[in-house]
Amino acid sequence: KLDRALSAVLLKPFMGKPRLTVMGVMLITAIMSMFMSNTATTATMFAVMMPVIMALPEGKARTGIALSIPVAANVGGMGTPVGTPPNAIALGALENAGVKVTFLQWMLAAVPLMLVLLALSWAFIAWRYIPTDAKFDIDTSARFEKSRSAIIFYSVAGATILLWMTESVGFLPVVVLLMTKVMSGDDLRALDWPVLWLVAGGIALGSGVAATGLDKWMLGSIQWASIPGVLLIFVLALVG
Repeated sequence: KLDRALSAVLLKPFMGKPRLTVMGVMLITAIMSMFMSNTATTATMFAVMMPVIMALPEGKARTGIALSIPVAANVGGMGTPVGTPPNAIALGALENAGVKVTFLQWMLAAVPLMLVLLALSWAFIAWRYIPTDAKFDIDTSARFEKSRSAIIFYSVAGATILLWMTESVGFLPVVVLLMTKVMSGDDLRALDWPVLWLVAGGIALGSGVAATGLDKWMLGSIQWASIPGVLLIFVLALVG
């Protein structure tokens, strides 16, 4: 229940004004998404915010707060190499090309961009969807647990984030949390597998694009050398 406790603590300064509350939700989601996959972060935050969303009348405010979570998770996932699988793929491609990018170097480059995009995303969602008189009834009474399992998890999570700065330890939390019985096989079975299969379907399509040569054909049909730098970035983003 760390998600509820963390959300309760971090959301308190943002309570009172609806647009400010949405900013808090997006900020917390983005921070969590820096160290968990954006898919897992979205699922976690929806579990916390679903009572709030369902309590709202159908309309713009409900749409806005529902949109704010996946948008913030995707933007926040840019901040670290482990935030989203494409970052790891990019790092792997760079390493194969002889370019070594450390965890901290990635953050120094990506976090400022992430914050700018998060601010722009919030401004648009607040302007388009969140009325100034909307009311969000969010429970901020959750507290951090102090059980054995909770303390082990806090320690493992903190150590993992610190180790990420210097080493590749992605599987460490899975091993330690299962060995200490903080997690069990039932917890793994309880994962939202349909969502993961949906993501895997996208990865499969990407593999098919590479296997059939469609990617080389698409990229080879563009005269990259004749495109100015700024336009080149735009075209790459559009193709992506």
